Parts: sequence; C-alpha cells; structure tokens
Amino acid sequence: MFTKFIDNVLTDEECNLIINYGLTQNLDYIQTYSPDSKENFIDFKFNKRKGFMFDNPEFDVYANRLLEVVNESKIYSNIKYNEIGTYLFNAYSETNFLNYHIDSAEIENGATITVVVQLNDNYEGGDFCYKIDEVEHKLTKKVGSVFIFESTIFHKVMPVISGTRYSLNNWPKYTKTNKTSLL
Repeated sequence: MFTKFIDNVLTDEECNLIINYGLTQNLDYIQTYSPDSKENFIDFKFNKRKGFMFDNPEFDVYANRLLEVVNESKIYSNIKYNEIGTYLFNAYSETNFLNYHIDSAEIENGATITVVVQLNDNYEGGDFCYKIDEVEHKLTKKVGSVFIFESTIFHKVMPVISGTRYSLNNWPKYTKTNKTSLL
C-alpha cells in the first residue's frame, strides 16, 4: 500500500486563499455514496461535514504543483498523472467527522490515488487517520502539507472538538504507459 506525506507543498497564504474562496461558496452537507445501490444520500451517522466540488481554472497553478509532487512520488511505474479534474473543498465544524471508508465513487470513476491538502491547523480534534493491515496511523497537522495514498486505503477524519478543519481533496487523472505495477 502506497502512502506519502509531503510538507510545504502550498504556502500558508495559498491555503488561506483557498479557504477564503471555499467560504464564498454555498457549502452543503456532503453526501455519502453507497457502492451497493450506486446512490448518494445524507447519513450523519457516517459522514457529517460540509463542502462542495469545483473546477476552477484560477487554481491551475496549484494543480500543476500537485501533479508535479504526485508524479515525483512515483506511485506506479507506468502511470503519469496529468490532470487534477475537480477538487472537493471540505469544512469540518465542531462535532463534524467522516468514518472509515475507501473512495468508492472515485474508484468507480477511474481513481487510483487520493490527494488530501491540509489547509489549516488551528482546530482541535479532526485528525486524519488511515489503516494499513489493521494498524491505524494518524497524520501530523501541517498547513500546506499533502498526503497521497491509494484510494483503496481505509481512511477517516476524527470528530472536530473546536474550530473548523479545512481540507482540499482530489483524485488525479492519468494515462497508462504500459502494464500497471507498483514500484
């Protein structure tokens, strides 16, 4: 299973610009996707956070930087990620959380990796956790850091105790060059 944590991909100023942009949008509760029924629905026992999906050409500078970091990580030997596509802006207020899951909807749409950008760290709780071989790992909160992982890895966000946790997720698109294999 591939995971990689990278510090200082975005500056504090860039993260604040993204947060401010997100806060100007109509944030709605994010729905939960059921792979069995292929439907989205509100489920506050599993997923309670607000956000929105967007594609903004003004963020191409971030997309290029994220793609560079992803490709330098050499996740798969024969895949070159060449497009970010859409972003998911997340806002986790007090008591908001996301239970363990894999990115099923995105996997069905061709995703192989998930990229999470930490936009702030001035909140309590809200830890990003993931499991590999039933061992739970917790990420360091660092503004502008990026966590890249295979979309099939179970991950969650613990309930926020105080403040608001902001993050930006995306699922880069790619072109295959040969047979797929992990490095």
